[in-house]
Amino acid sequence: MGFSFEVEEEHRVGRWSLDGPVTDDSFSESLKVVSGILIGLNLRGGIVDFTEVTSFNVSEDVLKRLANTNPVLPGDMLRLIVAPDNKAFGMSRTFLALGEMSRPNLFVVRDLEKAYHILGIKTPNFKRLASSD
Repeated sequence: MGFSFEVEEEHRVGRWSLDGPVTDDSFSESLKVVSGILIGLNLRGGIVDFTEVTSFNVSEDVLKRLANTNPVLPGDMLRLIVAPDNKAFGMSRTFLALGEMSRPNLFVVRDLEKAYHILGIKTPNFKRLASSD
């Protein structure tokens, strides 16, 4: 699995994009890296983008564990998960249900355009801060 983390400075939105096969281990390791990047950023929203994921093999146990932790972004921020694939979409909806009390502004959508619309971004201009490359 590869990943990148980018920021859209005008709208103060971060985007964590994953690609290739995603497993429990690769997802958890990437999340640790991104969590470290988020410290000190003044974001108003975030996107987790699964558009380029070729297989999504993150277990429900990992999602439950993550849902029971404090959110990486403060509770009232807009969070969007972009999951075009049916399996990733279903698991993302499970995460939404498990974490709805601590993440009330979490949405799961099928494409980036919908995510940008919800965040009020008309012309996205993301700049890469980190990647696994």
